[in-house]
Amino acid sequence: MDVLDVLNGRQVALTNHEPLPALDELDADINRRQALRLQVIARIEDTGHAQEPGARDTVELLALRHRHDRAEASRDVRLARALPRYAKVDNARQHPQPPTKHPTPTTG
Repeated sequence: MDVLDVLNGRQVALTNHEPLPALDELDADINRRQALRLQVIARIEDTGHAQEPGARDTVELLALRHRHDRAEASRDVRLARALPRYAKVDNARQHPQPPTKHPTPTTG
């Protein structure tokens, strides 16, 4: 099977055992690039740069300039806006805090 080598931009032949690791590497690269793309979209949304080229908002910029479907562009902008919440969750997951003790109610 011939595929385009992502890192070197050349055609390579894969043996029977190489397609899955190659697919894993490609998916990891796609995920990294999508995360970076969402960060850039969030920055454009925060700074209002979408209006400079004549678009009303970031959704319209993505739809017109990059020919994305408006629904897809809207989803990407919403997700980009939500990234800070996900970053906080990820940070909390990586650096867990000890649970706080809540006072038990007394009956009496």
